[in-house]
Amino acid sequence: MAAEPRRAEEARAAHAARAATHAEPCLMLFDLDGTLYDEHHAVRRSDGRAWRSQFKQNIWAFMASESFSPRVPPEQCEAVWRDAFRKHNQTKRGLRAAGYEFDADALYVAMNDGVGDPDNAFTNFVRPDPRVPELLTQPPFASASKYVFTNCVDVVAMNRLRHIGFDLENNGDGFEDVLYGAGFMGDRCKPERAAFDMVLRDIHERELRAGRPAVLDDAGALSRPCCYFEDSLKNLVAAREIYGNLLRTVYIQTPTGKEESHAADELALIAHAVDVVVPSLISKSSSEWVAALMSLPEECANPVH
Repeated sequence: MAAEPRRAEEARAAHAARAATHAEPCLMLFDLDGTLYDEHHAVRRSDGRAWRSQFKQNIWAFMASESFSPRVPPEQCEAVWRDAFRKHNQTKRGLRAAGYEFDADALYVAMNDGVGDPDNAFTNFVRPDPRVPELLTQPPFASASKYVFTNCVDVVAMNRLRHIGFDLENNGDGFEDVLYGAGFMGDRCKPERAAFDMVLRDIHERELRAGRPAVLDDAGALSRPCCYFEDSLKNLVAAREIYGNLLRTVYIQTPTGKEESHAADELALIAHAVDVVVPSLISKSSSEWVAALMSLPEECANPVH
């Protein structure tokens, strides 16, 4: 009986290897927060707080400070921020739309470094972890064109990437030397179609200049397999609705998705728009990712766990 599982495993490995060998060069998009780092990078303080909660505390402290006009009473900051973020999917954009005035750079510093307390900085909560950069230098990631696509402001995103062990400016870990963040998108952000279109068009031009296959056809539809790694279900749903099943979606199942929807809704959205569900990138080995991604048909129907 032991030989049968072994033969089945060998057959799966051979199938994955053939798929990897013959697959067209893939394009990969990675969200940043909750995707390229998450709980496996966490350092909890003695009071139990991790970066996810501290990040929000930093925003709320800024809203109650003299740098924010009109200042929001501390007890109201959370509700004001949640409503603004729910409507606009980005802190700066949401708060500006709600009528508040503040310096964007000051907000970004406060988000990342805390307000008057260096112990509340990102670097004190999230540690570098070589496992993710190392994984992304192995199949099926190694041969792919890899880009970071985040609603985070560019300079903050770059600082976070450096801290967790990536070096985009020097094509470190196989990523292209460009980051698509709030600075590139301007007044747009995920999950808006305009944000996806802006980013994919720019990637299309970059890929052509590099002598790689086209990403989009003349109508703006995907012409090349693309994998999108993201912890936000609403972003995955939007991308799938725009680009169809040639866009292969990987849901990093962090608390973000649960905050965006009720449990039943989360399951329905996964069934509608997700091909692969994982708790983190490093929850699968290189060979498991080859099997999960490269052997997916172009018309993906059921999520792979």
